[in-house]
Amino acid sequence: MRKLDFSRLRAAQRDGAVSEVKTNLLLDKIAETEGITVSDEELDRELQLAALQSNEPVEALRQRLTQDGGLARIREQMKREKTANLLYERLPA
Repeated sequence: MRKLDFSRLRAAQRDGAVSEVKTNLLLDKIAETEGITVSDEELDRELQLAALQSNEPVEALRQRLTQDGGLARIREQMKREKTANLLYERLPA
């Protein structure tokens, strides 16, 4: 079995990671400028869908995600998606 070359693996993943961070920073700044937020109702709908998919009670899922910081990450991802959708809608036809 061949040994993994972690330095090569990190180097190969670096460009993608840098690009993702830059994209997220840009989307966050645009969301701030445009006043884009995710309402509690939108987050609740997302949690209900996730609970259905995972066959888990919504409140148990919410509690678990709140404890591990996942709820905030979901809200941030939803905000970035709303921002990307806004930018897409504003593209010239």
